[in-house]
Amino acid sequence: MLNNKRDHLSLQQRRKQSVTACTKYKELLQKKEDIDSKSKKLQEQLDKSQNKFLDTYFVETSKIFKRLGSKEFKISKQINRRGNMPVVQLVANYSGIKISNDKLHAFFSESDRRALALSVFWAKVTSLNSQEKGETILIFDDPVTGFNDGRIDRTIRLMNSSLCEFRQAIILSHYPKYLKTFFERVREQTAGIQLLQISKDENSSQLNVATAADFIETEHHIKFKHIVNFIERKHTEDVSLDLRILLEKEVKSRYRKQISEYDLGRQGFKDLLCGLHARALISDEVKAEIEEFRKALNPRHHKWVDSTHEEKISLAVDLLEFIYEKL
Repeated sequence: MLNNKRDHLSLQQRRKQSVTACTKYKELLQKKEDIDSKSKKLQEQLDKSQNKFLDTYFVETSKIFKRLGSKEFKISKQINRRGNMPVVQLVANYSGIKISNDKLHAFFSESDRRALALSVFWAKVTSLNSQEKGETILIFDDPVTGFNDGRIDRTIRLMNSSLCEFRQAIILSHYPKYLKTFFERVREQTAGIQLLQISKDENSSQLNVATAADFIETEHHIKFKHIVNFIERKHTEDVSLDLRILLEKEVKSRYRKQISEYDLGRQGFKDLLCGLHARALISDEVKAEIEEFRKALNPRHHKWVDSTHEEKISLAVDLLEFIYEKL
C-alpha cells in the first residue's frame, strides 16, 4: 500500500511538471512566433528603407555623372537574387540602350570611368546627415586626372557647392590646370585654405607652405618675377633665357591682332620683327632697340656671358623699361 501511494504521488508530480513544461513551451512558442513576426516586419521595413536609399543613391549618382559631362549616360541599379543574399549591381544605359557588362569598356572612356567613380563617391558623402558631414574628412587624390577643361570646371563647381559642409577636405594634385582653375574660382574664399607644396632636393622631399599665387601664376608671370628678383639682387642665377622669352612673348602679345591679320605667327622672331616693321607697325627706333636686346641675349653672342653682374642687372632693367614704357 505504501509503495502504491508513493507511485501515485510520483505520477501526479510528473503530470504537474509535464503540464508546467507544456505551458512554458507554448509560451516560448508564442514568443518565438511574435519575434519572428516582428523580425519579418523589421526586415520588410529595412528592405524598404534600403531600397529607398539605393534608389535615391543611384538616381543621385546618375545626376552627378551627367553634371560632370556624361549626359548620354543613365546609371541605375539591378538586384541579383541568384545567391543566398541579394547583390546590388550597377547598370549603365547609353542613349536609352542598356550596356552589357562585356561592352562597358567600349562605351566608357578613361575620363568617363574616373567621372563615374567620383560620382559614386560624391553621391555617398553628400547623402550623410549634417552631423556626419561635420565629422567627416574628405581626401581626394588627383580627382580630375584625364579630364578636359570643361569637365575640370564642372568638377570644381560640384565640389565647391558642398565642401564647406564637411569638417575638412584634403586635395592632392600635380595637375596645374586644375589648381589654377580652382584658385581662380575661390579667389575670394581662401581664408580657410592651407596650401602646401612638395619640394625636392638631392636628398629628400619636404612640404613647404605655399600661397595661391604659387599655383595660379603662369609661366610668364614666374619668369617676370624671377627677373625682378635678379634685379633686386635676391639671386644671381642666369636670367638671359627668361629675358629673351619675356621680350618675345611681350612683342607677340602687344601685336597679336596684327600678327594674325598678316599671318606672321609662323615666322621666327627676327623675321617677325621685319614683317611688323615692313608694315609700319613698329618704328625704326623700336625695331633697332629690339634687335639690340635680341642680339645681347642671343646665346651665340658673348655679350651677356662676358658682362659683369652689375652690367647684367642694368641690361635687365633697360629691357623691362623698354617693354613697359616704349613698346
